[in-house]
Amino acid sequence: MMRFSPLSLALLFLPAVAPAQEPDDSVGAQWHQAVARLPADPSAAAQVISRAYARSGIPLTFWVSDSLSESQLRGLTVHMHPCGSVAFIPTRRIPPSDGRLQAERIVEIDSTGRELRRWLVPVDVWPMALNGQELVVNLHAGFRGDLALGISLAGDYRVLPFTQNRLPQMIECPPYGGFGESAYVRCATFAGRIVAYEGPCT
Repeated sequence: MMRFSPLSLALLFLPAVAPAQEPDDSVGAQWHQAVARLPADPSAAAQVISRAYARSGIPLTFWVSDSLSESQLRGLTVHMHPCGSVAFIPTRRIPPSDGRLQAERIVEIDSTGRELRRWLVPVDVWPMALNGQELVVNLHAGFRGDLALGISLAGDYRVLPFTQNRLPQMIECPPYGGFGESAYVRCATFAGRIVAYEGPCT
């Protein structure tokens, strides 16, 4: 299997702000303000976010279906993304209940490429850890790299403090066809478990 250098791994998993995650609208502005006021301690910050957004859910980014007419997009703030259109909305589950929006997916596969599990996730996130059947992905919260989302197979999620002591091992993907001919497919292993996902497109 192909192995990646420490530098390439660091670049793949470096905490970053994805433009698609925080567009300049009222929801995005409120999220920026909330993040700016968070305590420095990641555990305390995760608790503050969880309490503040307990009713609405935190704002996350999802694809907007490209088959919708302008009239069908009424009430939805749409932003351009290198791979399509996105919306940044509060939601308590992934995917949101709004049928106009679509999630990304991250899958666990075996060494032959057979799909074992599938998680639906926001746009432009990547796997950080696997805890049983909970997938941990990065949470875009300003320039912080110490917060994450723990997502269940059912689409429930929780905000977590996160310290990545060890980077996942990036490998060449087994023959999995679930992403079609996408050029952005990546695979990583977590204690021998393989996950496949699409990296951010450019």
